[in-house]
Amino acid sequence: MIPNREQYGYGYDAYLYTESGPELETELTAKGVKIVKPLNITDYQNREIVIEDCDGRWLALGLKIKK
Repeated sequence: MIPNREQYGYGYDAYLYTESGPELETELTAKGVKIVKPLNITDYQNREIVIEDCDGRWLALGLKIKK
């Protein structure tokens, strides 16, 4: 399977919803996982982190910010 960004020029290969963004970022960094985009607030108002898996796929982990 070719990663979406290589096949289409954009996009994540999976989006996983989580309320534990800061904790996940700390744990994933400690385990040496490649962080593509550190935890931030997106323009579509999600708190999100993006990692790269061993096959080069980008996986986003995030959740809509509650107002």
